Amino acid sequence: MHQEFFKPQFNVFQEYTGRWGKVAEELNLSPEEQAALWGYLHCDADIINHIARGAPTVDFEDYHYDRGVAADILCTLTKEDLLPWLKILQAGLNKMPSAAAGRLYRGVGFNAEGTPGSMAPITGFSSFYDDFNVAKYFAEAKRQDGIQPMIFVMDTHSSGRILPPADILSPFWDENCHGHKAVVFRVGTKFLIEENEEVQQEVEALWRENLASGTSHNWWDTVFKKEAVPDFKKEAVPDFKVMVVKEVPTAFPRVQNVF
Repeated sequence: MHQEFFKPQFNVFQEYTGRWGKVAEELNLSPEEQAALWGYLHCDADIINHIARGAPTVDFEDYHYDRGVAADILCTLTKEDLLPWLKILQAGLNKMPSAAAGRLYRGVGFNAEGTPGSMAPITGFSSFYDDFNVAKYFAEAKRQDGIQPMIFVMDTHSSGRILPPADILSPFWDENCHGHKAVVFRVGTKFLIEENEEVQQEVEALWRENLASGTSHNWWDTVFKKEAVPDFKKEAVPDFKVMVVKEVPTAFPRVQNVF
C-alpha cells in the first residue's frame, strides 16, 4: 500500500541551531551542541533524562500538527540510540556559563525519600531555579495523584551551568519579557540531604508571603487574572514537602566515561 509522506514543516537541526546567534561563537558551541542544548530546553528533557537516569528504553509520542496526519506516532528509543546525543549535551553544558552563588529551588511531583546524610534522589540532568515560584509551578505541574510534591532547596553548589529560558511561551516570562534561567547540573552530580529546619521554615514562610501578596503558583492566575487571590491565613500549611540539599564536590570524568 502506498503511503504518502508529508513534507516536514521545518528542519529540526536547522531550527535548533539557528537560535543562539553570537552566543554560539562566544561559547565555542558546535552545531550539534547547540541543537542538543536547545532540544533539552524545549520538549526533549523528559526523553533525555529517562535514559540518563538509567532506563534502557524510552517511549514517547511524535506529535503532528498537520491535519493530514490521523494520529501521533508512538516511538521508542534505546540507550544506544540516545547515547551519542547525551554525550553531546553533556559536552555542550560544560561550555555554558557557571551559575553564581545563591539559593536554588527544584520542584518535582513525587515524594522524595531520604534521611539527612544520605544522597538525595536527584539524577540525570537536573534543573534548579533561583525563583521559588518556578519550582513550585513545576512541582504542581508534575504532581501525582495522592502524593505531595517535593521542593528541593540548595544553598551550597558550585558546578551548575546557566541555560537561557526555553522560549517566550514559558509561563515565567515577566512583563519585560525576561525569562527565568535554569541552572542545570550535569549527569553524575551528587546532592547530599541536610537537616536544616531553619531553611525549611524560610521556604514555608516564603510560600505564605506569596500567598498573602497574590503571587500565585498557578501561572494562569498570576499572569492573567491577578485579582483572584485566596484569603491569607497565617496558619496555612503548604501542600508540598521541603528537602534541603547541598552539592557534593565531584571530580567529573571525561564525557565519554559518564554514561
